[in-house]
Amino acid sequence: MKTEKKKSILEDEEIIKILQDAEDQMPDQINEFHTINKQDVLSHIPADTQDPDLAHKLYYGFIQKLLREYLPKGAEYKKAIKYIRAETNLYLKEGKKSGRDGRQAYTHIMRKASNTIIDWYNGTKGKDLAKLYNLFKNLNDEREKLNSKD
Repeated sequence: MKTEKKKSILEDEEIIKILQDAEDQMPDQINEFHTINKQDVLSHIPADTQDPDLAHKLYYGFIQKLLREYLPKGAEYKKAIKYIRAETNLYLKEGKKSGRDGRQAYTHIMRKASNTIIDWYNGTKGKDLAKLYNLFKNLNDEREKLNSKD
């Protein structure tokens, strides 16, 4: 177990390094910064339901759209974006690495993911990729701790 934890810490450090390197390469010309109004984005998401059609729309129409719009574009950012998307999807799948599909998450989980992305963007102007990764990593770690107590 200790070896697995050490390996995870090393992997996290490598991921953070990749994200920071990607940030260093990012031009200042990322989309003209504007604050995202949460109410405008989230007012259409019901509080806590499970509706496959709605979940599909929220996944592609909100979460993936936010990531597509506010993460940097280009081949040089591909690896960094892959890690952010993986951590985001792990959160949507409630920490399950297999057997779940993030596109079918409960709406309250999608709302929290959307809030996280919006808060990151508004707080960093879309520049701190490691922070976005860590926000989702922390959410996943918190859930794992809660699940391990059960």
